Amino acid sequence: MLEYDEFIGTTDLSNHDIQYYLDGMNEENGEISGIFKRVRRGDYGEEAKRDIEFENIKYVIDNYPKISNDLVKEIGDRHWYTLRLLQKIGVTWEEVMAINQDKLTKRKEQSKIMGHGDRREE
Repeated sequence: MLEYDEFIGTTDLSNHDIQYYLDGMNEENGEISGIFKRVRRGDYGEEAKRDIEFENIKYVIDNYPKISNDLVKEIGDRHWYTLRLLQKIGVTWEEVMAINQDKLTKRKEQSKIMGHGDRREE
């Protein structure tokens, strides 16, 4: 069985440029947000609509399997585009995680976890 990162390459049937993957990531982000817009609109039922207003998103995810399942599917699609972008630019998830962990460790040590922008630690 192919590893996931190798497998997804076999599902990309066209040779797209980098912009395609960036646009796809943004589109999937919108679809993730759209789930909760539809919850608030009542598309998942009046009870879920009420719960998202009076409880919170986590409560709704935990208590409505259809919403949770739809969310996981969209996150999977977002992951597909992200991983394909990384493959196109020659970067691995391991590199991304190591760089991010180093960045967050420095911010935590400097009490700069909260804030704006990527240059807080400089």
